[in-house]
Amino acid sequence: LNWVLMDDYLKATLPREMPPNFHPEALKAQAVAVRSFTLRRLNRYRQWGYDLCDDAPCQVYGGVDAEHPNTNAAVNATAGEVLMFEGRVADTVYSASCGGYTAPIEVAMQGARPLPYLTGVPDTDPSGKPYCSPALNSAWELTFAREELQQRFPQAGRIRALRLVQRAASGHALQIEIQGDRATVTLSGAEFRSALGATRLRSLRFEIQPQPDGWKLVGQGSGHGAGMCQWGAQGRALAGQTYQQILQAYYSGTTLQRL
Repeated sequence: LNWVLMDDYLKATLPREMPPNFHPEALKAQAVAVRSFTLRRLNRYRQWGYDLCDDAPCQVYGGVDAEHPNTNAAVNATAGEVLMFEGRVADTVYSASCGGYTAPIEVAMQGARPLPYLTGVPDTDPSGKPYCSPALNSAWELTFAREELQQRFPQAGRIRALRLVQRAASGHALQIEIQGDRATVTLSGAEFRSALGATRLRSLRFEIQPQPDGWKLVGQGSGHGAGMCQWGAQGRALAGQTYQQILQAYYSGTTLQRL
């Protein structure tokens, strides 16, 4: 176990969650999001004797060796600042790139309840270009064979069709239908992504294209898509937005407070 002060934890986490060479305002926005996310989760692992794990479910913690001057400066500049909603620290989830529209939390994550500040918002500049468009691999394709789908969903039998039957207003896949000779399986977009693997199916913003013996998914973005878009924060910072403006864009209705 590592016993650390809050800001020491943040300094070892921030550079593992956002590239230290990002714009200072994007790093400040990330620092506030990381601090709020941390406070919201402090007791989840208490039964095992610690507050947080050190990887993705809690945030990636790299220890003192991970620290970087740029991210340390962002933590110091926002010391004690968190986002609040109705008297409680906000659940400031975030992901790599949203593809131009963030996802409602209940669409992005299995079992999540709707939150007024995580409803999904457009993330494009005045010309209509996504702020996260400079992200690496912002557009992607995934092709898989019929046999693979049958192995992952054996209850359907031999797969005849794969359909995206419903989208959220944000454009994210809301309901997927797998038609087989034994049964028709209906899944939420988040369940489908989990079954295929979140690292393979990069986001829920995709189209399905039938292939001779399988399907191609053509999509945008990377990650669950809810909350702050990290590459979008970078785009907004480069466009002149402050970290306060960036946070309000992604967590509408929250207030920035110093604890």
